[in-house]
Amino acid sequence: MQNKKYDLEDRTLKFTKDCIDLCKLFIRDIINIELVSQLIRASSTL
Repeated sequence: MQNKKYDLEDRTLKFTKDCIDLCKLFIRDIINIELVSQLIRASSTL
């Protein structure tokens, strides 16, 4: 059962990193800055 816990932690970390990498691709404008900020906050609090 312990392996599944660590697997979940690894997948969560990968998800957060993937979200950050995705956000780096967006054009920086007034709307996207706020949306990117919200997405990064939400993905890193899992």
